[in-house]
Amino acid sequence: MVNIPDAAIGAVVAALIAGTISLLGLIISKEQKTSEFRQAWIDALRSDLTALLTQINAIHDATKVKYPNHAEKVAALRPLYIPLNTSTFNILLRINPNESKCKRLLGAMEAFNALTADETKLTTENIRIIEKEFLESSQALLKSEWRRVKAGEWTFRVAKLLALIVILASVVIGIFAAYKSHRPESNNSSKPKLSRLDTPASQDAAQNGVMATSYTAKGTK
Repeated sequence: MVNIPDAAIGAVVAALIAGTISLLGLIISKEQKTSEFRQAWIDALRSDLTALLTQINAIHDATKVKYPNHAEKVAALRPLYIPLNTSTFNILLRINPNESKCKRLLGAMEAFNALTADETKLTTENIRIIEKEFLESSQALLKSEWRRVKAGEWTFRVAKLLALIVILASVVIGIFAAYKSHRPESNNSSKPKLSRLDTPASQDAAQNGVMATSYTAKGTK
């Protein structure tokens, strides 16, 4: 097996952690900007919803005025219908008609449209009934969108979780590396190593060699 130095492994791990953190930082920045755009969308939608209710009530009040002729009545109501139509189309372009909360809001808007199309139905009682439904559906939609902004986009939440995991993993790796570099030597390495001459077999061989030498010396005399 290839023996990879600890320093090389540490450098690779550090590079991976740094790259992951950089990527997560980009994701979090992008999703944070998306949340800012969503908050601006909520503010604009709230403004359009308020304008629609304001114009409905203004038209109702204008229809109760006695006009000398029909031409003057049309001239008086026309400036009120223009901002009403603008608010209506802005709302339609901002919301998703397939969502349940949006469908409820669209139903209230259609009811308002039916009232403005027939002045005989544009009464205070009818307006208040639809207005209640309009306000409740608008509040439910705005509340759900605010919760989404507060929690962040799903990629933002995943990125935050991954960032937390990377940070914890970095801390664990750092603690392990510090322990490994400062741990005491093992018991086997702390004991002095015996040389070949210090082993019992070597000592016996040395004694036999001495005896053989003495015997040889005696034989030469």
